[in-house]
Amino acid sequence: MMSMSAIAPEAWVAGGVLFVVLLEALRPFVRDRTLAFAIPASTLLALGLAAMSASFWTAASWGVFFDGGLIVDPLSRLLVVSVSVVALLVVIYSIGDLERHGFGHGEYYALLLSATLGILAIVTGANVLVLFLGIELLSLSLYALVSIDRERVIAAEAAMKYFFLGAIASGILLYGLSLLYGLSGTLSLAMLPKMIAGLGGGDRVLFLFATAFVIVALAFKFGAAPFHMWVPDVYEGSPTPITLLVGTIPELGAIALIMRLLVAGLHPLSAQWMPMVLGVAILSLLVGNLAALAQSNFKRLLAYSAIGHVGFILLGIATGTISGEIAAVYYTIIYVTMTLLAFGILLVLRARGRDVEDLDDLAGLSQIHPWWSLLMLFAMFSLAGIPPFVGFWAKLSILRALLGQGEVWVAVLAVIMAVVGAFYYLRVVKIMYFDRVANQKAMSVPWGIPELILSMNGLALIVLGLVPDALWQLCAWAVRY
Repeated sequence: MMSMSAIAPEAWVAGGVLFVVLLEALRPFVRDRTLAFAIPASTLLALGLAAMSASFWTAASWGVFFDGGLIVDPLSRLLVVSVSVVALLVVIYSIGDLERHGFGHGEYYALLLSATLGILAIVTGANVLVLFLGIELLSLSLYALVSIDRERVIAAEAAMKYFFLGAIASGILLYGLSLLYGLSGTLSLAMLPKMIAGLGGGDRVLFLFATAFVIVALAFKFGAAPFHMWVPDVYEGSPTPITLLVGTIPELGAIALIMRLLVAGLHPLSAQWMPMVLGVAILSLLVGNLAALAQSNFKRLLAYSAIGHVGFILLGIATGTISGEIAAVYYTIIYVTMTLLAFGILLVLRARGRDVEDLDDLAGLSQIHPWWSLLMLFAMFSLAGIPPFVGFWAKLSILRALLGQGEVWVAVLAVIMAVVGAFYYLRVVKIMYFDRVANQKAMSVPWGIPELILSMNGLALIVLGLVPDALWQLCAWAVRY
């Protein structure tokens, strides 16, 4: 019974996939209006039950189950709840837009739940094989979702590029994992450090070789430079609801993968892999922030911004300290919250007849939609790390971890890149509030649940900024234990 309760979140999501597919198969026999309600409702129910079942976890449930394949611990429960809630919000924000543009069929919801299931496998995986299966389930679902708009050439191009590069990255990861298995003789992440610690010099060199392959693949999955080529194209080419999905929950899966495989599984080699991660982090900071300066497309700007934020997250991992790891998890959760708000506002504006593609499309937004422009200001200020928004504390936690390890020059570079990032975020605010567009009227659209939750999402950036210690302590508890 305990084993079954350990996989309750995964079971609810998997059941949701099967039920949504069954409902979609009944489309010829059921009215479209009925399915338009039943399919999203089933998806929301599955995600809500997954979040609740993970929230009710207690210390008595802590352990490793299914012959070492799955682990239940504070980190897995925190990330399972985060993934389920974020996926729930993605569905809520996207329902209206999907219906208006004809994508609200069962395939979208089934693929979203499949991607979520893949991330849950990564989050709770205690076995190298389980991690790889989770990565592939997530990746295949995202490939299909990016190309869901079959009539857009740019979406097809983005999906093809994502698929081919993702296949290469999966091959690299599989090769690295196979080397780890061949050298250690175990698939268990708990046994891997013990096997590495007992090896001699020659075998450790081979382990480092395998680790390099793993880091390259993880950098691709995280969208870190120089393996970031797919990120801007996927952000720009995907429909906005898909971009919202791609830019949020996979980041939680990526930080879980790094914590499970790199930080825990390859801990004895940390002195060797930390410089690799540090190099990727610094390059991500430089490429992401400097390339974002030249962008005129808003989604491409947010894509390069994401690369820069990945650099900050990896800086926390590169410190090799508990405080750095806590800061990385803390930063990831906050970044996902900020990204949810930014893309959620784009969906709200689309519903009001203002489809934002280029930065100039935001001109005069404060005149036409003052509340949504204010929330976008919250998102931009928080992404820039301006107090009192919670993004400031996220960046500060990374800088503290760096300074605690004596990495002063890295911290200085991070601050400089944060200032560069503030420039293009404030540019968005300037366009919204100071650029004027004549003869534009606001389309009257009644508020609903998505607008209310999106507003709470925006206000949460201030609340978490005023009381940052609550989320920090939660992340610290999860990482330490």
